[in-house]
Amino acid sequence: MDVWGDEEPGQLAKIKRDHTNAGYLDGITRSKEQSLQGGFDEGYPEGAAMGLEVGRIIGYFQGQGLRDIEKKAFDELSEASLFNSQYYNADATPNFQGTHPLIKKWQDRVQSFNV
Repeated sequence: MDVWGDEEPGQLAKIKRDHTNAGYLDGITRSKEQSLQGGFDEGYPEGAAMGLEVGRIIGYFQGQGLRDIEKKAFDELSEASLFNSQYYNADATPNFQGTHPLIKKWQDRVQSFNV
């Protein structure tokens, strides 16, 4: 409220709108930060385990001198392939149980060389 009578009603509405917008943006920003951190905390161990297994698979073919197969594994097990939307729901949860299908495919391929 304008105690002195010198503020126009339009200015008061603008100030109120600005503060409302600032509060809204602050709330959205904090919510995103908390959500992102939670997602990171949940996803990091899974991503690290996947990366370790991908490295093991590619390392196996590299160690065997199977360069063509190594390159194919490297391409198929890229981040873009592993985190493709065909393997994850809109909320970033996997739509598969257990081992990622591409990793499983290549684990089986490694196993077939060890038989």
